[in-house]
Amino acid sequence: MKSQKSRAGFTLIELLMVAVLIPVVALAIYSNFSASVKIWERVHRQTSYEDLDLFILKTTRTLNGALRHSLIDFEADKESFSFAGFIETDEKFGGESGIGKIRIFYDERERSIKKEEKNVSALYREKPGKFETLLRSVGDFKASFLVFDKEYRKFVWVEEWTDRPKEEIPLAVRLRFNFTDLTGTKPFTNTFAVPVGGVFEK
Repeated sequence: MKSQKSRAGFTLIELLMVAVLIPVVALAIYSNFSASVKIWERVHRQTSYEDLDLFILKTTRTLNGALRHSLIDFEADKESFSFAGFIETDEKFGGESGIGKIRIFYDERERSIKKEEKNVSALYREKPGKFETLLRSVGDFKASFLVFDKEYRKFVWVEEWTDRPKEEIPLAVRLRFNFTDLTGTKPFTNTFAVPVGGVFEK
C-alpha cells in the first residue's frame, strides 16, 4: 500500500497562478465598482438637472400668475420678493384657490430656495403661511428686478425695492446662485418674465 504524502504548502506553479489571478480579480472588482459609481453619478446628475428644471417650471408658473392687488404690494430685497397671486385655499374660504400673498426667498441656514403662501386670513393675523422647498443645495443667492427708468429712458436691473412707486411691479426677476451637486458647484442664472409687470397708471 502506497503511503500518502502530506502537502503542507503550495507548489511554485500554484503560487504563480495565485499571483496572476489576484490582479485579474482585483481589476474586475475595481472595474465593476467604477462602472457602478459612474452610473450612480449619471443618475444623480440627471436628478439634479431635473430638480433645476422643476424649479424653473414652478417659479415661471408662479410669476406668470402674479396679480395687481390694492392690499398686497410687490416687495423685494436681494434674497426675497413677494407679490399677490393665486394660491390654494381651504374650502371655508370659498373654493380650491383664491388670492393671497406669495413670497419666494432664500433660506441661508438650509441653503435652499423656498416659497411661502399666505391666505388673506393668515396675512392679517400675521400667522405663518404654507411653505414649500423649491430647490436645495443653493449658495450665494441674489435676486434683481428689471424696471424702466423714466429719468434715463432705459431698462435697468435693481437689487433693492426701496423708493419704488407703490403700484409698480418689475417686468422681470433675475435669480443668480450657485448650485451644488455630485459633480461640484456651478453658477446658475435665470430670468423670469412677469407678465403683469410695469407701472400701472390710472
